[in-house]
Amino acid sequence: MAFYECTFLEEVKLPDGVEVIPSQCFMKTGLEKVTLPLHCKTIGEYSFGETKLTSVDIPDEVETIGKCAFTQCQNLSHLSLGKGLKTIGEYAFNSTHIESLVIPNKVVSIGKCAFDMCQWLRVLEYNGSKNAFNRLAFDGCTSLSTIKVSSDHMELDSRDNCNAIIDTFSNELIFGCKNTVIPNTVTSISSKAFYGNSSITKLHIPSSVTQIGDYAFFESTIEEVTFDEGLTTIGKSAFHSTAITNLTLPKSLVSIGKSAFFSCNNLKTVTIQEGIETIGESAFSSCEKLEELSLPNSLKKIGSYAFYENALTAVTIPENVEQIGIYAFYRNNNLKKVVLSDGIETIDTYAFSQCTALEDINLPSSLTEIGEQSFSQTNLKEVVIPDGIKKINDDTFYACNSLTTVTIPDTVTEIGNEAFYYCASLENVNLPNNLVSIGDYAFTNTHLKEVVIPSNVMILGTRAFMGCNNLESIVIPSSVNNLSSDLIYASSLKSVYFDDTKEVWDSKNYPFHILDDNCKLYVYDADGTTVYQGKTYSLYE
Repeated sequence: MAFYECTFLEEVKLPDGVEVIPSQCFMKTGLEKVTLPLHCKTIGEYSFGETKLTSVDIPDEVETIGKCAFTQCQNLSHLSLGKGLKTIGEYAFNSTHIESLVIPNKVVSIGKCAFDMCQWLRVLEYNGSKNAFNRLAFDGCTSLSTIKVSSDHMELDSRDNCNAIIDTFSNELIFGCKNTVIPNTVTSISSKAFYGNSSITKLHIPSSVTQIGDYAFFESTIEEVTFDEGLTTIGKSAFHSTAITNLTLPKSLVSIGKSAFFSCNNLKTVTIQEGIETIGESAFSSCEKLEELSLPNSLKKIGSYAFYENALTAVTIPENVEQIGIYAFYRNNNLKKVVLSDGIETIDTYAFSQCTALEDINLPSSLTEIGEQSFSQTNLKEVVIPDGIKKINDDTFYACNSLTTVTIPDTVTEIGNEAFYYCASLENVNLPNNLVSIGDYAFTNTHLKEVVIPSNVMILGTRAFMGCNNLESIVIPSSVNNLSSDLIYASSLKSVYFDDTKEVWDSKNYPFHILDDNCKLYVYDADGTTVYQGKTYSLYE
């Protein structure tokens, strides 16, 4: 720190005998010109950081440039790196104004963000080792338009003037820029190859490319990408947060990775052609303008959160799809119609929850599982549960305020907690003969007028029919083991029918009471004078 913050220091010529320039030696000085010693080996951390240097020539004997050595030298437009250089530290030249750069062939290490935010850098010639190359070293180099590799490099090349760095042996594109043209000999695009590139707008993927790596175009500005047939895999977050507007994926594609197109906020249409089998978790999640979606018959699985918070208006699920993952279409507020083909077996938790415009869906006979909250807070009007379902899970149709009619098959033995809670328009529901359990709050605040609880029901949950203020009559079988004191709380209730004798009622010792004096309790009596649902009852006295 010998000259640290000497703001009037403008020029330095260091003697040739100096081998190490200490850390922070000239940091925050007014230095505009420096002559570095010929035999210097090391330039220390922050040694020239935040100075006014305009040009720097690194001598050939320098082997190490330390972390932040020339960081934020915002007047620095010319840089020449010496032939003997081996290591370039993190942030060494970040936020400088260098316009062209040649990385020497002895470089074996480049730290992250070494040339970060060098927004004037247009030309890069990379001759260092393959292992030394660090994609993150060039974050924010928005003007980079020309990339080349020396023709005698043993591991890397920039064949066909492609403006990219390619692994010669694996044919993998490692790094590209806004002017990259992918040669038809490239077989894959590396992880983070165009990561954060804020100048690329358009790219064509040739048929030779079979794989796009994780984060390949993450948060880049690419607007248009076209694919030839040949691509089989798109990796995790490959196009996450890009500016793509329309997308047609090739028939050769087999797998779309997790979050591959997550938060592509300009994406409006997606066409997925025959061949794809799996759409990964969050693949198109939070694409807030996505309105049109075409899914192929080859599709087998729709992953969790796959189309979370889109603007879809209609969806047809193909016949080979067996599972729709959790939150798959959650909060698609414009989604009105869903067509489920026969073959689907599982709709997972929250799959269509909060699709507030959804009013039409068919549940196919192949369906065996409907997860919790799958259709909660939707606009469904009528639901027919298929025969394959054995349980209606907790909150499945929670707060479906437009739901008026539900048809439940005899295969259903259990209705979960809050399954139809706050379905304020629900007037008609048939409880199946094989039903054993009705959960807590299962029909709370619905519009039911009469309820007949089947004779096999043993569990009748707390407040199962509370707030059903249109409910006039309910039939309770003797199979019920316990009645909560607040089972109903319905001001309109007129009649409770116990489907057994007065003696059995008394032996049950239910903590049940009728709040309204106008409500009467009836018990089964073969000689009774009151007939309801084909049976005769007598008033309990």
